[in-house]
Amino acid sequence: MSRRELLSRKLAEHRRVSTGESLRSALPAVEDGLKRLSRNERGLLAAALARLGDLRSIPEVSSPALAEHVRQAVLPDAPCRPQQELEAGIVEAASRAINDLHNFPPVSISRPARCFRAAIPAADHLILILEPNALGPLLTELLPRDVEGEVHGVVGLRYRVHRRHLELYLVDHPATTRVVLTGLSGPELKASLAYTDAMVAASADYPRVDQHSPSRLSASEQLDLTRYDRAYGPAQLTSGLLRRIAVLRNGLWIRIWTHGCDSLQVEWAGPAPNTVYAAARFADPITGFPSARLDERPNGTLRGLSQPHGPRCPRHDDFGPPELVFRPTSAPRLESDRLLREYPRSPHPGWDAWKEALGDVRS
Repeated sequence: MSRRELLSRKLAEHRRVSTGESLRSALPAVEDGLKRLSRNERGLLAAALARLGDLRSIPEVSSPALAEHVRQAVLPDAPCRPQQELEAGIVEAASRAINDLHNFPPVSISRPARCFRAAIPAADHLILILEPNALGPLLTELLPRDVEGEVHGVVGLRYRVHRRHLELYLVDHPATTRVVLTGLSGPELKASLAYTDAMVAASADYPRVDQHSPSRLSASEQLDLTRYDRAYGPAQLTSGLLRRIAVLRNGLWIRIWTHGCDSLQVEWAGPAPNTVYAAARFADPITGFPSARLDERPNGTLRGLSQPHGPRCPRHDDFGPPELVFRPTSAPRLESDRLLREYPRSPHPGWDAWKEALGDVRS
């Protein structure tokens, strides 16, 4: 094995810690990225990798930071604002989908309610490998719908159905936005679409925008974009979180919310990962967030991280640099599930349709 091949494999394994993808997908991506670097730049990557040591500890920051194009060769971030907004909208939708994932029969708030198993980031798109049963609730929250004069969901989102995956894009930026949702069988995809159709039908007062305006922004979407940002908070930070989602995948769920345009709060439930591990991965000099700096509370515990040189809000001048604030929380007690199941189960149109569609296919 040549020196470059050995470096490619080590970097691919390092990237996988943050993305959760297989070596089969990470290795070709890293090899392609290294081809665009000079011999000296590859040497800097090798030296940075050798300095990292234990993945569970906070990385040393005394060494000179790698140039951004060198880091991007290993784990690329979304290159443009529309792609960042699309990816940020997906994370927001996944947060809202948690309740319906808990409602998957039998109802439970102590089992995992995650949407994503892994991310496969590329410079011009993102592939997301979904957890079982996640697509129906996720797509339902993603779809733009007219709700009392405003658009809920991701404004401008449209999708194409393929045999075993969905392709998401923004209708006002079709050439520069693309996210693929995969990891499903054909029957599971059919059942997930049936889930979404049933949930939309159950709330018919809030019609889908994408169905009556499939090829362009609707009037309500155009108006919404003049009033609000498509994605709340620091979109590039939320997008980067999605591309590094495996850092938090041991949590029972992952939920985000924003404070203003510059602060992203991220909650995960359960004892793992601990904040030191999460900080180490997100501040990693090779695969972490660009220009990340760790923030501590007065008592010395980790609060999260900030990007002093990160992009500011394009609409407002009075917000600071982007910051990611950690909000780990304890896992629900098993006793909570028992108490939930003592109540009669109400019909759930989405999961009922999902089970019926899956049964039709398998029968």
